[in-house]
Amino acid sequence: MSGIIILQLLNNELRQLIRDEVRRVLSETGVLKAIGLHEELMDAQGAAAFLKLKHGTVNTLFSKNKLKGIKKGRKTYFRRADLMEYLESDRKAMPSSGDGKGIVADNVNG
Repeated sequence: MSGIIILQLLNNELRQLIRDEVRRVLSETGVLKAIGLHEELMDAQGAAAFLKLKHGTVNTLFSKNKLKGIKKGRKTYFRRADLMEYLESDRKAMPSSGDGKGIVADNVNG
């Protein structure tokens, strides 16, 4: 079954999945902190894969100050925490059926 799932992943998604898993293991074992890479940075292409957006969309969001990033020369880098913050900013509470509690839903059209 897992072989089928892997075949369905796009090439970039598989690379990002492997990259994320390696970073997670290195982080958990303390290796990243020991070598000074405890805060994960990625370029616009990596951020686009992470957010499942087009590269140009990430650049547009950055230029409109809707996505935090670090500009160094011609390259822009993004922190994973900032990307997660961007994703979370699209979440909003929706009223439920009158019990006074809201449910959280992702803004898919946003």
